[in-house]
Amino acid sequence: MFDMHGSEVHVLDPAYTSVRISVHREIHKLVHSSLANCLSYFFDGWTLKSIDCWKLLYPTLPLFDLNQYDSAIVMLYYARYYNGVELDAPSNKASMSEIRHSIMFDILSSEGNLASLPIYVLQVKQG
Repeated sequence: MFDMHGSEVHVLDPAYTSVRISVHREIHKLVHSSLANCLSYFFDGWTLKSIDCWKLLYPTLPLFDLNQYDSAIVMLYYARYYNGVELDAPSNKASMSEIRHSIMFDILSSEGNLASLPIYVLQVKQG
């Protein structure tokens, strides 16, 4: 997550290990460059500080025993509930099923979704 005012990137990597730091730095370079290009193209006078001024932060987040399919779900969960310091809704492995269902429901019921939803999703959405 980019904090443009603080020049910080909060790395929410559910598969974090120290080996991945170099990967995060490379991704940061790409995202920083792309974001700077977007800002200069769409917003006059908006700029980003030099990449050398930015800090990569690795918040302490609950770790899961992940399989390759769960890492994306956990990353979305982190992004949804991370408040800049910690998770607003701590979780555990037992709640992975609930997390999957919650994220899927949010995607299916998001405003502007033009897909035909299954009846049971519509019933839950309507309350």
